[in-house]
Amino acid sequence: MPHRKTAAVLTILLAGASATAAAILLPEPPRAAAGSVAEEPPLPTVLPANADEKLQTDDLLKKAEAEKSDAHLIDALGRMIERKHADWVPVIRKNIEAADQDISSAAIRAAASHDLRDEEKRVRKILRAKPKDKNAKVPGKIAAACIDYLGRLGFGGEEEYVFEEQLRALIGDERRMKQPWSAEMVRACIHYLGKQKYKPCVPFMIDEMLGEPHPENPNDPKNPPASYWEARHKSWQESEGWVRWLLKEIAGQEYRTVREWQAWLKLNKKDFEKKK
Repeated sequence: MPHRKTAAVLTILLAGASATAAAILLPEPPRAAAGSVAEEPPLPTVLPANADEKLQTDDLLKKAEAEKSDAHLIDALGRMIERKHADWVPVIRKNIEAADQDISSAAIRAAASHDLRDEEKRVRKILRAKPKDKNAKVPGKIAAACIDYLGRLGFGGEEEYVFEEQLRALIGDERRMKQPWSAEMVRACIHYLGKQKYKPCVPFMIDEMLGEPHPENPNDPKNPPASYWEARHKSWQESEGWVRWLLKEIAGQEYRTVREWQAWLKLNKKDFEKKK
């Protein structure tokens, strides 16, 4: 019966067309793009300023003062993160506790680039500051700069705070994950914890930051929204190699998969528990 065959063919074609349309309309899930190589978190390459660089930065400082311009000052301090000169040290010191977080964070990072080790106590104080508003915290951009300073200059003692109050809190908070400073916070925390070989962070790194992030139960109504997982995935793409570096620094081991790391951790769990 030809008309039945024709109908069957049309049904198959329509089904195929529907599938094609669905494939076009439905967004693809984010693809994994991280690798499997340990990569040390990048640090600024700091070089002595040449004559032209010194002149350009000094001109910015003059404009900042003459025009009362925060933008010019931020630009000048930003240049001091990768170029150094003894003449700029007073400007850096003056702005470490500036009210504007862009100015303060740039000055703190520039202090690390200029090896201003005598600012250690002040930077720790800023990191641990308790604002008048009990519900407020040190702005994330400033906190990330403080951790960067301590990590680059090798000052320990803030490991638990950096892990519990900054990194773990960041990963679990959608609002903070979506902030423009979140990538810098992740980088600074991982570098600091890796350099200080802070063992209690290892289980969290393996379980929460090494593998591609996704909800354990997609149907759980308590799951964070899709925007949270998008932010987590972006962070994972940037930081997965850094996490591998941290694990290698602390554990002295290298494994490819999360499952292999979890099996290793199971055998060595006592060595990585938080000491009370």
